[in-house]
Amino acid sequence: MKSPALFIDRDGTIIKQIDGEYISSINQIELIETIFPAILMLQNEGYLVIMVTNQAGINKGILSHEQVNEINQHIIQSLKRQGIEISGVYVCPHKTEEKCKCRKPEPGLLLKAAEEHNIDLENSVIIGDSEKDTKAGLNAGLKKVIKI
Repeated sequence: MKSPALFIDRDGTIIKQIDGEYISSINQIELIETIFPAILMLQNEGYLVIMVTNQAGINKGILSHEQVNEINQHIIQSLKRQGIEISGVYVCPHKTEEKCKCRKPEPGLLLKAAEEHNIDLENSVIIGDSEKDTKAGLNAGLKKVIKI
């Protein structure tokens, strides 16, 4: 049986965005704790929690895959201490001009997660801080998209 998922954006939704900069170190991470109750509520209702994030800094040569993975692992561990279990993390390393299928607002990250985790997209939700996030959800067939 397929499970619903909460797809959640990283920068600006789970952690504070630094204007005009890429987060390149765990020392720059500041959690946005006001989102935790919503994540916990959906998790308790049986939703898988999947983090989806555009990280063009990788292909721009500003960040390494290792830096992004270290940051993501730190976030996962911080959320785990709050009772939040991240079931998967999907990262798009591409720049906008590369026109890939995974960079939000394209649905590729969500579709890949759905395939790998047997997710019911129609009954899933995406929460993000930009139109790219909500459009990615709509493009993947989600009926519920929330921009914060």
